[in-house]
Parts: sequence; structure tokens; C-alpha cells
Amino acid sequence: AQAIADALKHNQTLTTLGFDSHLAQFEAAQAIADALEYNRTLTTLDLTHNNTADEEALGIADASKYNETNTNAQLQCNQTATALNVERRYMAAEGAQATADALKHNQTLTTLNLRYNNTADPEDQAIADTRKETETPASLPVSSNRASHKAIQVIDSALEHDQTTKTLNPGNNNIPDQRVNAIADAPNDNPTLSTINHRYYNIVRDGPKTIAHAVQRSQMLKALNLGYTNRSDQGAQAIADALKDNHTLTTLDLSSNEVTAEGAQAIADALKHNQTLTTLGLGYNNIDVQGAQAIADALKHNRTLTTLNIAHNNIADEGAMAMVDALQQNETLTHVDLGENNISFEGVEFMGVALKHNQTLIALNLECNAVGAEGTEAIAAALKFNHTLTTLDLSTDRITSEGAQAIADALKHNQTLTTLGLGYNNIGDQGAQAIADALKHNRTLTTLNVGHNNISVQGAEAIAHALRRNKTLSALNLRSNEIGDQGSQTICDGLKHNRTLSILNLEHNRIGHQGAESIADALKDNQTLTCLLLKYNSVADKGAQSIGYALKYNYTLTTLDLSSTQVAAEGAETIADGLKHNQTLMTLNLGYNNIADKGAQSIADALKKNHTLTTLDLSCIEVAAEGAERIADGLKHNRTLTTLCLENNSIGGQGAQAIADALKHNHTLTTLYLRSNELAVVGAQAMADALKYNQTLTTLNLILNHIADEGAQAIADALKHNQTLITLGLGYNNIGDQGAQAIADALKHNQTLTTLYLEFNNIGDQGAQAIADALKHNRTLTTLVLQCNKVSDQIAEAIADALEHNETLTNRNVT
Repeated sequence: AQAIADALKHNQTLTTLGFDSHLAQFEAAQAIADALEYNRTLTTLDLTHNNTADEEALGIADASKYNETNTNAQLQCNQTATALNVERRYMAAEGAQATADALKHNQTLTTLNLRYNNTADPEDQAIADTRKETETPASLPVSSNRASHKAIQVIDSALEHDQTTKTLNPGNNNIPDQRVNAIADAPNDNPTLSTINHRYYNIVRDGPKTIAHAVQRSQMLKALNLGYTNRSDQGAQAIADALKDNHTLTTLDLSSNEVTAEGAQAIADALKHNQTLTTLGLGYNNIDVQGAQAIADALKHNRTLTTLNIAHNNIADEGAMAMVDALQQNETLTHVDLGENNISFEGVEFMGVALKHNQTLIALNLECNAVGAEGTEAIAAALKFNHTLTTLDLSTDRITSEGAQAIADALKHNQTLTTLGLGYNNIGDQGAQAIADALKHNRTLTTLNVGHNNISVQGAEAIAHALRRNKTLSALNLRSNEIGDQGSQTICDGLKHNRTLSILNLEHNRIGHQGAESIADALKDNQTLTCLLLKYNSVADKGAQSIGYALKYNYTLTTLDLSSTQVAAEGAETIADGLKHNQTLMTLNLGYNNIADKGAQSIADALKKNHTLTTLDLSCIEVAAEGAERIADGLKHNRTLTTLCLENNSIGGQGAQAIADALKHNHTLTTLYLRSNELAVVGAQAMADALKYNQTLTTLNLILNHIADEGAQAIADALKHNQTLITLGLGYNNIGDQGAQAIADALKHNQTLTTLYLEFNNIGDQGAQAIADALKHNRTLTTLVLQCNKVSDQIAEAIADALEHNETLTNRNVT
């Protein structure tokens, strides 16, 4: 960082600099801050996922007094700044105050991202006060910031003075419904606020009417997300009434709200009058035939809606026919989702007729309906004449080879379709051959899904020949077919000549080591493939060795999945050797193989030299303490890995101690999965000690490790000191009342944990009562899982009573 900082003082051309997850120390951040005093060209500085926290935020903010060009990070004297991104920097009071002070002088910032920090009430007050003075910030995402009711009131007060904020995201801040008024009034107090996201807000009682009234009065609101808010017909009707008078809203999401035909009728009536709405989400409700007919009738009159989602609403053929009739008259709809609606070939046949004449539809989803051969033929016939559709999903639609042949014939004539989904059908080899022949002539298709279609060698050979000639396909899904080694060999031969395919899914295809060797050979020559998925094949050591060797020479692959491929230590060793030389692979999955300690040691050694891998999955590879110790040693030297999964192994307490020691030195790992590893009390104590020092880990899964009360007490003590952990899994651990009481005490002090799993333990009334008492004081926890413990109905009621005082918890399970 110091070297880069020195260079910035002299460089006159660099405009963008990213330090994602790399400024781990104060000195590094301070060096960059000092350099910004001299630099006159940098316009973008990204500090996401750094742990520079408050002291370093002060330095960055202070540097802005001198720097006059950085548009994304330096604020006070800067005249061009447009965006500041400090997401997940674990910034608290002083850092927020420094940012706030800088904002008071800044006149140009339009986007401020403070998500996933620890800005509770006082810090929210500092930012909010700043909003009253500055005239530029346009986006204020405060989601998942542990904002209390007081904080929401403060922010709302600031929005009354603010003239520029355009986006407000209170979702997942879990403010009780009776306090929704402050946010609902925001569009009326603030003349520039255009987007509000209430998704997962759990609005009940008078909340829907309050929001609807705000929508009705708003002169600027353009997007409103009310998905999963328990609105039902009453809420839909309130919003519908507001739409008749609102002249600004363009996007409305009411998905998963138990809306029936009655609510849909109200929305439909509003659509006849509304002249601004362009996107409407009603998916996963229960509007049925009558609701679909009402919406369809409205579409004949509406001239603005472009995107409509009514998936999973049981509209059946009658509803589909009504929609078809609407499409023949409507001239604005471009995206329609009718998936999972119990539509048969009769409804689809009418859809085909509409597509022949429709000149606006771009995307159509018909997945999970009973389309069948007749329906497919109708759609295919329409594709020959249609000149607008680019995306068509016919997955799980009972299509056989006959239907595939009809689609293939259409592809030879169609010149617009780019994405085609045919997965989970039964097109077989004949259907695959027909599709492949079409690919030789088609010049537009880029994504093709023919997974789960009973395709064998013959079909694979046809597709391989097509890959040699096709110049457009970039993603091919052949998952869960039966192409085997021979089919794999032909596909890979096609890859040697293909220059466009970047994603190839060959999972679950009975491919053995010979097929894997062919794949490896292709990787040496192919220069476009970035993602290769080989899960559930029989690659074995011999195949893995070939692929590992190929990694030394491949310069494009970023994702490789070899999970459940019968790879053992020898194969893992060659993969590891490849990692030492490879400079592109970012995600590697070797889970559910028999790699054992010896193979794990090889992978661990590779981590010391590899500088690109960010995600490593070693689940269920029969690793014990020795292997874990070597992996831990690798973590001490590695500077890129952010996610490590070691679930379902046997590292034990000794292995956990080694991993824990590594966490004290590692500054990049954010997610660690240790589920089912026989950690016991010793392992839990070691992890607890690490949590007191580690400043990057946000997710820790210790489920099914027999840590008992003593281990839970150690973890609880660590939570009092840790300031980064957000999600913690302690289920299936034989934790009793003593452990629960310790955790409860920790919840009174911890200010970052949002999700806690305690399911299937031995927590009784005493422990549950302690947790209930803690919930009255805790202001951050949003999800608590306590099911299958020994909690009586009386204590369950106590927990419910605690929720009346708690302003954040929305997801809980105590049954």
C-alpha cells in the first residue's frame, strides 16, 4: 500500500483504484490518505470489505481537504465527487462522524453507501444531520445497519431538509409496523426521493394504508418494493387506489403477498387509469383465473406497462387465453412471466397465435406448465414469424423429441432469440440432434439449456459438431444427461475449435477419467471457457491429474467444480500443483471426495503461493487434525481467500485450534463453515479465542459439533468482544440452559450479530427465559432459530412478550 501511495503522488493518469479487502492496517490506509493530498487524477476509490474502521476513516476524510479530483471517496473540498462506497468497513461512531463532517462541505456527492457498518443511533444522527446541510447525496442505503426506531425518525427528519437523496432502503432494518409512518412520509417530505425498498418489511395493521396514502401524495416516488410484506388484498386495494392518483411511480412489486382475485381486480382497475407504471410484480400470489382476466382486460387499455410477472398464480388455460387476447391488442408489454400456472397445450396454442402478430414482447417464461408437443409446435410456428422475442423458457414443460424438432426448425428461421430454456424435458438424442443441426445455421442464440433431457452419446456428438461451426453460443447446460466418456470426448473436440463458449455444465453425465482427460486436453487449447462444472462424475485421480496439469497452461478458467468426482489424494496433489502456477481460477470445489489429510496438505501448500483463489470448498473430504493444521498454515500466508468450507470432516479440537490460530493472523477470510467436525469443547474454546482477535470473519457455522454448555459459554464470552460476526450457527450442539444463559448475556452487549441458530439443543425454560430477557435489550438480532429445544408454552409466551420491546427481530422459530 505504501508503494502504491508513493506512486499516486506522481502518477497523472490513474482514475480508478480498488482496495477491496486489502487495507487491513491503519498504516496502509493512512499512506493512501496522504497520497490523496497530492494526487489530481483519481476519481474512484473503493474501500469495500476493508477493516480500516474509525481511525482510518478519519484519515481518508481529512485527506479530502486537499484532494480536488477524487469523485468517489474524498469529500470536503472536492468539487466533483459523485459516490462514496464504504460498505462492510465495520465503521462505527468516529468513522461515521468523520464522513458526516466531510459531507457538510461537499456539494456534489450523489451516492452514499453505508450498508453493513455498525452505525447505530448516534452515528445515524451524525449522517442524518449532514443530510440537512448538503445538497447532493442521492442514494442512502441504510439496510442491515441495525437502525432502531429512533434512528429511523432521525433519518426521516433529515430527509425533510435534504434536496437530493433518490433511494432509501429501510428493508431488513425491522422497524415495527406502527413506526412505518416516518418512512412512509419520506417521499412527501423529501422532493427528490424516488425509490423505497420495503421488501421483507413485515407490514401489518394500518401500514398498507399509510404507505398507500404516501404513494398517492408523492410527486417523485418512482419505485416501490413491497414483496413479502404480508399485505394481502387489503394492502393491494389500498395501493391500487393510490395508483389512480399517482403520476410518478414506474415500478411496483407486490409478489408473495397472498393477493387473491379481489386484490388483482383492484390493481387491474388502477391500471386502466394509471399512466406511469412500467413494471408490475404479482408473482407467487393466488389471483387465479378471475384475477388474470381482470389484469388482461386492463392491459387492453393500459399504454405504459412493459414488464408483468404473474408466475405461480394458478391462472390455468382460461387466464392464459385472457392474457393472449390482451397481447394481441397491447403494444407496450416486453416481458411476461407466466411460469407455474397450470397452463396446458390449449392455453399455449393461443399464446402461439399471439406471438405471430405481437411486435413488442422480448421475454416470455412458460416454465413448469403442461405445454406438451402440441403446445411446443404452436410456439415454434410462432417463432418463425416473430421478430422481437429474445428470451424463451420452456423448461419442465413435458416436451419430447417431436417438440424439440419443431423448436429446432424454428431456430433455423428465427433471427432474434438469444436465450432458450429446454431443461427438465425429454427431448432425447433425436431432439438434441435436431437442436444441434439448428445451431449450425442459427446466428443469434447465446444461451442454451438442455439439461435433464436423456441425451446420450449420439446427441452429444451432434452438439459437438455444432460447436465447431457455431459462432454465438456462450453458455451450454448439458447437466444430468448420459453422454459418458465418448460424448465428453466429442464435446471437447468441439471446444478446441470453438471460440465463443464460456460456460459449460457437464455435471452428472457418467464421465470417467477418459472423458476428464479429453476435457483437460481441451483446456490447454481453449481460450474462452471461464466456468466448467463436472460435479457428480467419475473423474477419479487419473482424470483430476490431467485437469490439474492443464491448469498450468489455461489462462481463462475462473470457476472449476470437481465435487463428488471420486478424486483422492493423488488427484488433489496435481490440482494443487496446478494452482501454484494458475493465475485465473477464483472458485474451486473439491468437496465430497476422498482427498484426506495428504491431499489437503497439498492444497494447503498451494494456498501459500496462489494469489487468485477466493472460494475453496473442501466439504466432506475426510480431513482430520493433521490436514486441518496444514490448511491453517496455508491461511496464515494466503491473502486472497474469503470463503472456506470444511464441513463434514473430522478436524476435531486439535484441528480447530490450528484453524483458530490462523484466524488471528489472516485478514481476508470472511466466511468459515465448520459444521459437523467433532470440535467439542476444546475446539469451541479455540474458535472463541480467535473471535476476540479476528476482525474480518462475518459468518461462522459451528453446527453439529458437540460443544455443549462449556463451549457455548466460551463463544458467548467472545461475542462480547467481537465486532464483525454477523451470522453464527450453533444448532445441534447439546447446549443446555447454562450455555443459553451465557449467550443471552452476550446478546446484551454484542452489536453486530444479526442471525443466530440454536435449533435442536437442550435449552429449557431457564435458558429460553434468559434469551427472552436479552431480546429486550438487544438491538441488532433479526433472525433467531430456537426450534426443537425444551421450551414450555409459558416461556414461549415470555419470548413473545420480549418481542414487544425488541425492535429488530422479525424471523424467529421457537417451536
